[in-house]
Amino acid sequence: MKKNLSISLIRIMAMTMILCDHIILHLQFPLRNLILQVMNSGVLIFVFISGYLYGNKKIENWKRWFQKRVVKICIPVWIFMLIDFLIEAAVWHHFDFRDVFIFSVQMEGIVTVHAWGGGHLWFVTLILICYLITPILQWVKAQKPKKIIAIMTLAIAFPLQIVLAYSTNIGMTTGHSLSWCVIAIGVYIVGYFVGNRLLPEQTSIQRIGIITTFAVVAAVIVLISNQRFDGEIIYDRIIIYYGLLIIDFWICAVLYWIGERIRSNKIKQLINHFDSVSYEIYIVHVLVMNLFYGRFNTLVYIMGTLVFSYFTAWALHFLTLFIQKQTSIIVKQKRVQR
Repeated sequence: MKKNLSISLIRIMAMTMILCDHIILHLQFPLRNLILQVMNSGVLIFVFISGYLYGNKKIENWKRWFQKRVVKICIPVWIFMLIDFLIEAAVWHHFDFRDVFIFSVQMEGIVTVHAWGGGHLWFVTLILICYLITPILQWVKAQKPKKIIAIMTLAIAFPLQIVLAYSTNIGMTTGHSLSWCVIAIGVYIVGYFVGNRLLPEQTSIQRIGIITTFAVVAAVIVLISNQRFDGEIIYDRIIIYYGLLIIDFWICAVLYWIGERIRSNKIKQLINHFDSVSYEIYIVHVLVMNLFYGRFNTLVYIMGTLVFSYFTAWALHFLTLFIQKQTSIIVKQKRVQR
């Protein structure tokens, strides 16, 4: 229970960081771009936690596992995008039939979409790619020389990331280059293999202190580099990536430590409640944000986005559960008839 609560707390933080990233995108203030980069790294926390969770499981039936993953990840997106298409057509008179096909096959992370409420859903493509490599990771984990394989993988991945950073702008949509994709998939792999060691149960305060020291050093390096190299590849695709990885790990470790020490049942219920709709909040918030932006002042824009994203996510959550339940009933009936 403690571990699950800690993971829920980390997921909520990742969702909050991404939500803040997109809200701040429309605002102007000092160090805005740096804060955007920090908030955007919440995606990597999501990916790391996914790897961590599946690294603690031994999957026997891959077909069933993939089916469950698709149902959990894709159905909320499909339901939401159907609603989004209708709203965009009614409010902004904007609709591109090409987007229907792209979202139906979950390729929005590779092919640019024009739906304003779904451009951020490139993450779904990324996590599905991570799911596709999970059988390979489980096979590697079962091998005796897995440490050697892991070291070789890192030895290849690091220089590959550096080369890609300097050689190409190609990558996923919304500016996520191949060098960033190597980092993201690498984070999933790290979470899968050594997540338990990075986030051990009963973390000591001394360990938190050591991690905090590294995080402070990383933050200082990032800040200094931001002033000196901002706009250059060495900062935009190397220093900031690895600096934020250390800071993200610090966030995970601290929240894990806090989660282990929460005793209040009310706080536990609140954390589990928000975690249960964190994915749906991620899905809906950009559409809600676009409905508020430019129509109200900054405070109403921020508060409206937060409040309505929550209620919209809750509605999507229940609608998804209802459709999943009905689908399950139909499938069982067909099986009985056979």
